[in-house]
Amino acid sequence: MSYGACAVVGSGGTLRNAHHGREIDAHDAVIRFNLAPTGGEWLEAVGSRSTFRLFNGQSRSRHTLVRANTSHELLYCPFDKWLGKCILSAVSFRTSTTSTRVGAAQLQHAHGGRHVRMVSTGLLGVVLALAMCETVSLYGFGNQSAAAALATGVSASTCGHYWECSRNQSRYFGGKAGYHDWKAQWRVVQHFVDAGAVRFVGNSL
Repeated sequence: MSYGACAVVGSGGTLRNAHHGREIDAHDAVIRFNLAPTGGEWLEAVGSRSTFRLFNGQSRSRHTLVRANTSHELLYCPFDKWLGKCILSAVSFRTSTTSTRVGAAQLQHAHGGRHVRMVSTGLLGVVLALAMCETVSLYGFGNQSAAAALATGVSASTCGHYWECSRNQSRYFGGKAGYHDWKAQWRVVQHFVDAGAVRFVGNSL
């Protein structure tokens, strides 16, 4: 399974007033996460196409909101303490799907061989795209702590998610590591950027 140009669409608030929908949908494959909404009022911002949608352990039980869409593959990534145990396996709802696994070694190598605390679904999506696609573009990935250095204009007041504002970027990335060590994961993403493996679009980072 391989694709030319792939869009990995994060859930960051930088997409809230964006106009990337048509550009995202024009990619050969589009990867989205959990229950991030598409189409309708979000059509102009994020588009409507989904080739793959990755779920974490919490959102899998709420799959009824996306069951009507049979045009994309649904992949389940269980939460686990160690990166080496976190794999992607197909979740079959109305149509049969092909099982896809992403090697944890790819993430460990990018991070200097160290474990990343409960790798996020978003980071797995990036690695999945790197394994399948010739080019990878990231949309809606936000990290306010890195914004100043990259001069991307992401504000601390930017919403955590593009569809809701229960917490902003500074609260989301500035708190304790919790399930995810965001700083460690952003070092991995930055490694991919520096290597020219992925590109950020607009105010993605």
